[in-house]
Amino acid sequence: MSIESLSFHDPETGRWVTAKLKSAKMIEGVLELNFGMPYDIEGQAVPATPALESALVEPKVAESR
Repeated sequence: MSIESLSFHDPETGRWVTAKLKSAKMIEGVLELNFGMPYDIEGQAVPATPALESALVEPKVAESR
């Protein structure tokens, strides 16, 4: 399994946006993922909302699209 980017629907703008993975590290069993500036489908940068800047995420297995 590899993670290259994260795509999500931004409820504030109503757009689908993507952010590319910049780095990943595991500290005491916690995986920390750092993503670059989100951008929309046209390639325009989208400011990160405070909720996206830092959040704990429960582990889940994602399905491939």
